[in-house]
Amino acid sequence: MSKKASLADQLARAAQGIVLPSEFDGHFSVVQWPNAEIPKTPSAFRQLAEIPPQSPVESFDASALLSRLGGDQSTDGADVKRMRAKFRKLAEFLRGNLSELRGFRVGNINVEFYILGASSDGEVLGLKALGVET
Repeated sequence: MSKKASLADQLARAAQGIVLPSEFDGHFSVVQWPNAEIPKTPSAFRQLAEIPPQSPVESFDASALLSRLGGDQSTDGADVKRMRAKFRKLAEFLRGNLSELRGFRVGNINVEFYILGASSDGEVLGLKALGVET
């Protein structure tokens, strides 16, 4: 098994059972683009991911999102605390294995969220989850 496949498989395991909280709690799936540079702008991401021109694309701070989703609140119940602990482990994995973490949001109501980073092998690797925002 190549190192690339191994890292993607490890990322899939790290994200297993974690959902992005929204009106529709979407599970994460792995996305990867070999021999690519991490997109630094929404237009560069649109080109990399082949997003249609009519779909809105925005960037966001992926590290801030991971920190917010992993941060405990005094009002959290047991299930939420377990999910937040999983987000902390996922964030640790992403920060430990990928550089230049970036986030991109595609769409308006039915939204695709991407958390991406650059691997040491010269590929863009990350996670995608679907969410609903009304």
